[in-house]
Amino acid sequence: MFGSPGLVDMPDARMASDGSLSVGASFFKNTQHYDFGFQVLPWLETSFRYSGLSHFDPLYPVYYDRAFTFKARLLQESDYLPAFAIGVNDLVGTGIYSGEYFVASKQFGAIDATLGIGWGRLAGSDTIENPFGIISNSLLRSRTTVDTAGATNFSTLFHGPKAGIFGGLTWSTPVDGLSLSAEYSSDAYSLEAASGNFTPKSQFNIGASYKAWDNVVLGANWLYGATIGGTVTFLMDTRDAFPQRLGPEQPQPQVRTSEEQQRALNRMAGRPVTIARASQAQLVDNLWATSPDTQNVAIKGHSLQLAIGSGDTRVVCVAVARIVEREWLDVTQIIVNHGHVSASCQVAMHPIVTQASFTDEAVEQPHLMLASNRASIIDAATSEPVTYARAAMQIRADLVKQQVTVQALSLLGNEAVLYYSNFRYRRERDALDRIIRVLLKDAPSDVEKFRLIATIGGVPQREFEVLRSPTERIYYQTGDIELFGEGNTTSAAPMHNHVLVTATPK
Repeated sequence: MFGSPGLVDMPDARMASDGSLSVGASFFKNTQHYDFGFQVLPWLETSFRYSGLSHFDPLYPVYYDRAFTFKARLLQESDYLPAFAIGVNDLVGTGIYSGEYFVASKQFGAIDATLGIGWGRLAGSDTIENPFGIISNSLLRSRTTVDTAGATNFSTLFHGPKAGIFGGLTWSTPVDGLSLSAEYSSDAYSLEAASGNFTPKSQFNIGASYKAWDNVVLGANWLYGATIGGTVTFLMDTRDAFPQRLGPEQPQPQVRTSEEQQRALNRMAGRPVTIARASQAQLVDNLWATSPDTQNVAIKGHSLQLAIGSGDTRVVCVAVARIVEREWLDVTQIIVNHGHVSASCQVAMHPIVTQASFTDEAVEQPHLMLASNRASIIDAATSEPVTYARAAMQIRADLVKQQVTVQALSLLGNEAVLYYSNFRYRRERDALDRIIRVLLKDAPSDVEKFRLIATIGGVPQREFEVLRSPTERIYYQTGDIELFGEGNTTSAAPMHNHVLVTATPK
């Protein structure tokens, strides 16, 4: 009747599911209750109730009262011990419904048995001497019946010469969603009887509760041998309503191999990357698979030279450059010779074809720009962009799916610089979490540092610098992205924003 898990008019030691919300109303003779409940923690329940009482105060046709209550579980039910809880009613209010209690509940098959002891309003019937009187005689003094509205009642907690005993049974019937309850109440409704609002004829109550729909519970009760009552409660489990963070499904990051991480770290530190004999052999095998008519392969310093017996030197040049990228060798130039025709490709971190007869076409997309890199394409009608351009396009596409707006993107060397705007996620770290996951998945393996710069209205606001290897290590160990992990920093946005300026459409 009071918007909390319980018997009919008495509480029990049960809790709603964690995070659940309830809004309800109950009615019986000259009385109406409207309540809002929230299961704050698995063991802590809170509720706010607004009550209207007719024929209670001659100054008001309907006297309205506000009350705040809580119930805390002290002991979880086990095979041998019952669930045990403490509760306080009307902690902040006039004190009309003020009362405290300890209650225990134990399940026996389809029967749930409850027994409790109450103070204040819950000590109106079937009373015993206040057991807390042995602690202090002050706890035996009579408590104030009605306080000032909005006042706290801490000074009266567990006070009074008497305490009341209450209890009851709830039967979960074979009918799905239907339960029946019977209880003995220790609430004598003394204030209501004195004012002419309601006078009990018995302390026994019976009730039926039926879960008519998934989120609606209806109840009907015979109360105190004098009146019928009805209840309606609307339920929402926030865990079911929001099973995961709002937004699209989060992408799954990819963790690089230890060799890829080390090569990227070496490049960032400016250390040379040696070519092992096994890597050279694998490279040669891959080259011959790409161009079966290869006649000779030589590596001189940072240059890889091929002589082919047939084929288009330009096409072979780009294909070989892509193979070198995958192998992560310290080769920056590819030279392919076929008779008197040759082609040269600069690998570096993003191959750029350099031959006069080639089509040199930049990747021109608003909000997507590879700073200081005109990503060249051989025969743009049939060939794909080079590796870094493809990676940038994939990053942008995946961030669009995550509902993050990309203002500018630069993949250059060991660094990815991303200017973004977050209009979707209330917490900035939620947007950053998704951005980092996308970069871990899509960024080329030699990119070791992510510079993420938040913008509002095109104006840079804040920069988050994330080191990839420590982030991968934490993700591998915990399955989570740690924004402020090892080596990661946050700072004011840079004054010089060349990437953002370059990416602005003319």
